[in-house]
Amino acid sequence: MRRTDEQLAAMRQALDDYQDLLANDDSCVEADKRFHMLIAEATGNPYFMEIMQHLGSAIIPRSRIASSERAGNNLAHQGYLANLEHEALLSAIRRKDPDAARAAMWTHLSNSRERLVPLE
Repeated sequence: MRRTDEQLAAMRQALDDYQDLLANDDSCVEADKRFHMLIAEATGNPYFMEIMQHLGSAIIPRSRIASSERAGNNLAHQGYLANLEHEALLSAIRRKDPDAARAAMWTHLSNSRERLVPLE
């Protein structure tokens, strides 16, 4: 893995911000997006970063759900579950374990999709 210590620290800060916002019932979409963008940047693949920038907030499913829909679907619990997945991903990145990072990202993307299905 190509991540630098500075990138790792920025990812940690993005997750800390995510957790703080989630705990205060605030929207954590921007912190979530920042975390994913930092991962894209750390890959060192300019095409991947370009794709992620083009997608913008669309990469975060919750950003597409109306506020009125969020309230009835336990968004905080979903955010908590996503945070656990983020932490697993960050742990793999910290250890520079690409196989574990790939598996953690796959799990996160799959679970995020499953969490979104009932909200559509």
